[in-house]
Amino acid sequence: MAARLRLRFRTKIWIALCGLVGVALAVALAVAQDAALERVRSESRARFDRTLTAFHELQRLRAQYASAEIDALSRANPQLRTILSTASLAAADLGFGGAAPEDALHDANLRLQSALPSLAAKEKLVVFALTDAHGRLLYSRADPERFGQDLLALGRVKSVADGARATWIWLDGDAVVGDARLAPAYPSPALYLVRGEPVVFDDEVHGIVLLGEPLDRELLESLRGITGVDLALVSRGRVIATTLSAAHEGALPVALERMERARDPGRGMAELQLDDERFLALRSELDPGTPQADAGFVLLTSLSGELAAFRELRTTLSGVGLLVLAGALGVGYVLARGITNPLSDLGRAARRVGRGDLDARVSIATGDELESLGDAFNEMAAGLRERELIKSTLERYVSKKVAAELLRDPGRVTLAGARRELTVMFVDLGGFTALAEELPPEVVVAHLNEYFEAVCGAVLEEDGTVKEFQGDGVVAFWGAPIPQPDHAPRACRAALAAAARLDALRGRWERRGVIAPSYRLGLHSAELVAGEIGSAERGAYGIVGDGMNLAARIEGANKLYGTRLLVSEATRERLGAGFLLRELDRVRVVGRRQPVRLFELIAQDSAATPQARRACALYERALAAYRARAFGESLRALDELLAAAPDDAPARFLRARVSELESSPPPADWDAVLALETK
Repeated sequence: MAARLRLRFRTKIWIALCGLVGVALAVALAVAQDAALERVRSESRARFDRTLTAFHELQRLRAQYASAEIDALSRANPQLRTILSTASLAAADLGFGGAAPEDALHDANLRLQSALPSLAAKEKLVVFALTDAHGRLLYSRADPERFGQDLLALGRVKSVADGARATWIWLDGDAVVGDARLAPAYPSPALYLVRGEPVVFDDEVHGIVLLGEPLDRELLESLRGITGVDLALVSRGRVIATTLSAAHEGALPVALERMERARDPGRGMAELQLDDERFLALRSELDPGTPQADAGFVLLTSLSGELAAFRELRTTLSGVGLLVLAGALGVGYVLARGITNPLSDLGRAARRVGRGDLDARVSIATGDELESLGDAFNEMAAGLRERELIKSTLERYVSKKVAAELLRDPGRVTLAGARRELTVMFVDLGGFTALAEELPPEVVVAHLNEYFEAVCGAVLEEDGTVKEFQGDGVVAFWGAPIPQPDHAPRACRAALAAAARLDALRGRWERRGVIAPSYRLGLHSAELVAGEIGSAERGAYGIVGDGMNLAARIEGANKLYGTRLLVSEATRERLGAGFLLRELDRVRVVGRRQPVRLFELIAQDSAATPQARRACALYERALAAYRARAFGESLRALDELLAAAPDDAPARFLRARVSELESSPPPADWDAVLALETK
């Protein structure tokens, strides 16, 4: 695992200041850039709109001029009216006979060729064509000798024949109908803006005039001169003309293709990269009514040039940011020393406390929160000294876990007497008095301490409380001062652990050549009074109640049955599963009239051997037969048990009693309860 990078606090402050200034500068630049881009976009959009407005206004003026010219021609030129009327009537064929329509069209074409030099309008436009009222070509300036072609299918000619004016876009291919050319041959591709005007006199349409002009670079340059915006004329993905430089023009088709693929109709403007320069672009259709032409303007303005002022601002802001950073580092150094020195003192004192030196103190006189922190540290150390004293005292009687809980939440302890359901354990050594008479006092004390260490260790491991030492006896309990709903299982686990430790201790004593005394444990669960017991000057936390006496009697009953660990029926009922026990007998102890059922605690259920389980089953079968006066059956079960476990003292004791009863049957009111005559 890589070593963690450790930095001093002042270094972190410098890094934080650098980061703060850097972030602030970056945010300022980002905001300025966004503002600049937004301004450029807004201004560019306004210029784009002005350009489009200028184009449409120019076309409107030209349309008005063309309409006025056509109207003037139709009113002031009787020759033109005659030619158009004659051609239209010939095409109508009213049934009076006369020249064939083709001859009439040919005649009209010849007369128009001779008459057109007097028509001023034709000189101003590259597209100039005349048809009769039915849309048949009479004359085309681009191809004067061609006539007769039907132009009704061309664009919006039909609507013009019905008396309306129309404007639409021609591609270069649209300027040829049959073998007649309606516009001069331009290098392909080419676009024409065409207007159709009806020739009306006597309230009837007698012909159609088609007027058109090419859309070329000259038009785009004139628009750029008005608004300062670059333009490109495009149709069907091709660039027809543009005001851009040659380098930018070469990159424009690919950029437009990308723009079309990514274009969102709701977004309007888009960014294009042409060569090494960024542009804002807007696509605008020339004539939405002519979708087959797919013709439009692309209006462009250079972002790079517009953002030059922002680049200068960015340089200025960067310089100011560096100056601010230098000043911030100087101020940060002074502030860091004022913080890190007191913190270093606190750190050294805290390490002393961590090593157990609770006399550590700090002296901080900064007049601010750091001084308050130093005072709080000194108060904490004093509190720890007091707490440690209390804890070391508590741990002599309760487990470290219970002691920690008491210190963490003193409110959970009720010192005044309160009734609690507890489990009490009495432990005693058998024959220790005789052993004490044979050994020197200091050896006796050493053996007693080993014995107490074994028993108290088992009690404290299950969070029990050691109440007192009575000579060579120990009294412990569970369920107070901290409530423990599982006090009975805790007590039984502690009793089994204490028995195992005492067995090991007896083995060590025997190896030393010392007579190892026996031991006895008795457990009982009952409602007792727990609280502070003693006088006003001297007292101790303890428990009192009749249950204490019964626990002591149960411990003493071990001597009669030859057992080491007995529990009462009350404790057995609170154990649940998890332990192997066998009922030994019902007894009546001294001072109590009600009999008590005694159980021998064998082992935890997970550690019980098959032999122990079988012995328990045989004993309980024998005990049931004994209580049912089936003494012969009881003896057979006990004999089977003793054959497998000849050292089973309770079985031997019960067999002796059963054998006697079989010889001398008890009276009819016999209750199978054994009276204990000693305490």
